[in-house]
Amino acid sequence: MTLNRILAAIGMTGALTVAAHAEIVVSSKIDTEGGLLGNIIALALEDAGLPVERRLQLGGTQVVREALLADQIDIYPEYTGNAAYFHNEADSNVWKDAKAGYARAAELDGEKNSLVWLQPAPANNTWLLP
Repeated sequence: MTLNRILAAIGMTGALTVAAHAEIVVSSKIDTEGGLLGNIIALALEDAGLPVERRLQLGGTQVVREALLADQIDIYPEYTGNAAYFHNEADSNVWKDAKAGYARAAELDGEKNSLVWLQPAPANNTWLLP
């Protein structure tokens, strides 16, 4: 089982002792938000005493996703709604409900890629026009 699958499968807290011997490659998308979130992840891991390699602002969604699937990176922040596009289910109503969308993303990536999504942050990135 690769490091990114261990991190995803049992969450960061449990993986910390398992991963202590290897550098954890933290990445993010090319945008400012992704870079900030990637740094937060890296700092949390370093604070736990783990060696981290940063490959932040690596590229767009497709570049970072492919790097994860190719075991070139171990963890990066992602929007659960993007799973709709990763798995060609953008027309499904499941993505209109945050909890159901997260569950579907976890199910699809678990089955297809042996990845488990970490618990989502208590945030909302919904676009809204007043």
